[in-house]
Amino acid sequence: MMIEMKERMTCLNSILADREAPFTLEYCQRWKNNCMLEAYQLVNPKKNCSPTIFYGAWYEDDDESVADFLMKLFEENSVSLDVSPYVSPEFILDNILPRMVYKDNLPEIQKQNLAYTEYLDLIVLFYLPVEIDALKQNKDSNGQFSIQVSQSVLEKAGVSLSEAYEHAVENVKKKTEIIPMWKMLEETGYPIDLRELNIQLLVVTIDSMHYGAGTLVNSEVLREVSEKIGGDYVVLPSSIHEWIAHPYHEDELPMYKAMVEDVNRTEVSLEERLSNSIYHYDAARGSLEVVSV
Repeated sequence: MMIEMKERMTCLNSILADREAPFTLEYCQRWKNNCMLEAYQLVNPKKNCSPTIFYGAWYEDDDESVADFLMKLFEENSVSLDVSPYVSPEFILDNILPRMVYKDNLPEIQKQNLAYTEYLDLIVLFYLPVEIDALKQNKDSNGQFSIQVSQSVLEKAGVSLSEAYEHAVENVKKKTEIIPMWKMLEETGYPIDLRELNIQLLVVTIDSMHYGAGTLVNSEVLREVSEKIGGDYVVLPSSIHEWIAHPYHEDELPMYKAMVEDVNRTEVSLEERLSNSIYHYDAARGSLEVVSV
């Protein structure tokens, strides 16, 4: 795909030049959880923020339609942005949040010099959710723009990795939501009431519903889930955005493991997949561990 996108970029840049577009396209690759995605960057040397559009359904349109799409994208998302307020030590410590990816991503994480720490068989990364009205392209469904936290961002702010981690753990607790699965299904119109089937499942995420698996680092969240479940439980990592708690039954562990693997393979996109592992929360010890099945 890289060769094809580069060749098409030449044609698109010619069309954009004829239209006197205020930008040119540059091919780029961006790492996203578990995979490398291909994209075009819309570059104007007078702007310090360049919109990036990842390969998707828009790419299947004809060249003129794609050029129309890119012109509109640039108009809506091209800004010069002063990011200094968002990388001050005060802003970082007040707003930093954790997000989880699987340990296999470590080589790419190190290559990109991202701030991280290891947790079980997972990697904890950090991000800063900020409200920037001028940036529509990078907003999620809740109107947020996220800044990935690199080692250099922390160093320039004079914030240590341990400080960043400590505050991220505290901050994520304030945003945590623990939701009965039946309630989530009810809100989406799912016809089966889990309460009638005596199935006890809790979904754990954060208020934005993005990167909610980061709540796994907070011991208070884990303990609160235990209190609601009534003791030990199994963590089923449904995606990078949330996890599911189910009462612990040792004889059912192989079934849990197979279920997670099957759901990951058939239902969860690669970039949103967290782990094929399952985890056991021991209420007596207050600890979480990877389950070997």
